[in-house]
Amino acid sequence: MRIFLYFPFSLLLKSNSILSGVIDGLLIKKRYSEAYQFCLIGLENGRNRKLAEESYWWDYLHNCLKLIRKIDRHEDRNFFIDIAQGKKNDGAEARLVASSFIELSRWSFKDKDTDSMIRLAKCAGEKDPSWGEPDFLIGWYGLFVDGIDYIGYFKSSITKERKYINRIKNDKECSHNKKVISFIENYDS
Repeated sequence: MRIFLYFPFSLLLKSNSILSGVIDGLLIKKRYSEAYQFCLIGLENGRNRKLAEESYWWDYLHNCLKLIRKIDRHEDRNFFIDIAQGKKNDGAEARLVASSFIELSRWSFKDKDTDSMIRLAKCAGEKDPSWGEPDFLIGWYGLFVDGIDYIGYFKSSITKERKYINRIKNDKECSHNKKVISFIENYDS
């Protein structure tokens, strides 16, 4: 004799571990639109959760940001910028939080929103001060936008993580800039 328990599916989605498993399964199957919808559920569920579950919220946000490109939902960009800036990251992994802001900054660059791209990259640097990516990105933006001390930002990224020397050397835009080439040549000596 089998006993079937009635358990509403919506209650299962309140569990971060179950919801994360559902999202991972959808991503593996390349069902991106559905995964995006479940990430949105996770974001909504996590608005008032305990600090111990804070990293799940940032993971949902990070997945949403990656999925938006795949499903062409760029019109949601401002929504994600607003919720990310309004959310504290106590208890969440700093790199995950910072990488979400980096992704938002890159969107702003594509949309030619200079103020947002710089502000969001700086916010990423504040979230994870040991990571060189925010400084590298601001320096890279400086190749296209006047008034940014791109050499200073490149230097800062290398100071934080030496691997950025190679990233700068191998970057197509950097390799065409005489000041950057000179900086790297002198930095290596």
